[in-house]
Amino acid sequence: MDENNVIIVPREDRILVVAAEERDIIIPAESRVIEVTDMLITSKAHTAGNTIRWKVDYDQWLDNAAEIQTMNIVSSSTTLTAGQIQILGRHIYFFLIGGNVNEQATISLAMTDNFNETKHDTINFTVVTP
Repeated sequence: MDENNVIIVPREDRILVVAAEERDIIIPAESRVIEVTDMLITSKAHTAGNTIRWKVDYDQWLDNAAEIQTMNIVSSSTTLTAGQIQILGRHIYFFLIGGNVNEQATISLAMTDNFNETKHDTINFTVVTP
């Protein structure tokens, strides 16, 4: 090849250096475990529009050989709802979804174990501003 027909493209720097910046947002821990003993009647806050996973701990209430078989969760509200119910061992997990500011809702829980014992509980939620 004739050197006169060669075009050499000079090297160029294509690296952009982006200065480091702090991008961590630290959210303080909050307790989302509700322990069930003899009777569960409690009140909790829920931020409007959030979807939060809650854990209900039946470990102390259940008999040693008992296992959770079914769980039914009903909300008194049409805007603050419970969904995606999971039974994992001696615990129930559910997501609390939505809600309108200053709304109060009662979440009713009904758990049945393998001995056919049924436990009814309620949780009152107050929806707060984000």
